[in-house]
Amino acid sequence: IAGIFNVSSADTSLMKALGKGKVDAFEALPIKTECQGLDIIATKAGRDHNPVDVIGGRSVREFPNWAEQRYDRVIIDSPPAGIISDSTVLAGRTAAVILVCRLHKTRKWALRHAHRHFNEIGANVIGVLVNGVDFKKDLTVNTYDYYAYYNTDLPKTK
Repeated sequence: IAGIFNVSSADTSLMKALGKGKVDAFEALPIKTECQGLDIIATKAGRDHNPVDVIGGRSVREFPNWAEQRYDRVIIDSPPAGIISDSTVLAGRTAAVILVCRLHKTRKWALRHAHRHFNEIGANVIGVLVNGVDFKKDLTVNTYDYYAYYNTDLPKTK
């Protein structure tokens, strides 16, 4: 996220603020972007704090509450569900979860496993977002495979 918006996360890192364990540290995190009404909070892994210790800390429980008091919408981008348990911890503290997968890369069993896992912990899974769709090609509709459909022969609407 920091790379997309060309901001440095060295000084205002979420991981550093969570590691301090103080809600006051959150105030310095929001970075204004060129998009009106969009602030981001970047993070950078550091040697100061062990991410496993931080994710289980009290400040991780307090951060979503802090953000919800200041913003209309809060979106948390977490590491992949199957690799690191951060997404599981965060999912239990959010109103909704959107699973993100990549077309022709994400295995169906992995997506089903993640969905089942989030349901088991009581997370509210509201949908699946599919990255890597090439809308220049026709794709087959199949509700079981989570593929998108786009037909280039359809008339364009104004």
